[in-house]
Amino acid sequence: DDHVFFKHNYQFVRVALADSLLLEADNTYTTVITAARYRALRLPLGAVLERLAAPQLVRVHRSHAVNIQRVEAFSEAEATVAGQAVPLGRQYKEAFLQHFQFR
Repeated sequence: DDHVFFKHNYQFVRVALADSLLLEADNTYTTVITAARYRALRLPLGAVLERLAAPQLVRVHRSHAVNIQRVEAFSEAEATVAGQAVPLGRQYKEAFLQHFQFR
């Protein structure tokens, strides 16, 4: 449950979901970004999130999803994951903010 296999050069490569930092969509391709590598999948972002069904992967924009456990900082407009700024879409912001406790 904590690992997934991605096809890479005619092989299936095991990747831990905890290692994934963010997912970035570009039309019909989705790039899974980990600390070590980028993996491109020929699936739209919605289909990838549906197939993975991982609660730690949260969609924050129409073309971005982040690993909620890897978020370093966030504001009203963006979240920072591994030093990379990811925009927060109005449609997804409320669901994203529900994952955090404010004091």
